[in-house]
Amino acid sequence: MSILGWFGAPTMLFFGVVRGLGQTAPHTVVPNFIGAIIGKYYFERKFGREWRKMIPVVSSGFFVGTGLISMLSVGIVFLSKAISTVSY
Repeated sequence: MSILGWFGAPTMLFFGVVRGLGQTAPHTVVPNFIGAIIGKYYFERKFGREWRKMIPVVSSGFFVGTGLISMLSVGIVFLSKAISTVSY
């Protein structure tokens, strides 16, 4: 990271390069682009430069919520499989 600072490049450039090295599936390029455009032109206009500070918090909350809902769903499936009868 200090090499990027020496060249005056932003730190997020490193993560963008890592993401661009083949970790992006072809079908996710268009939604990523649309999300980037919405973030830049809508949310940055609405919240100003503070929006960039909120991005990690919002994405962490989204993924934590997704994980909680997934675990709740798996628990419900396990409970329903445990109490249902199998007819064979």
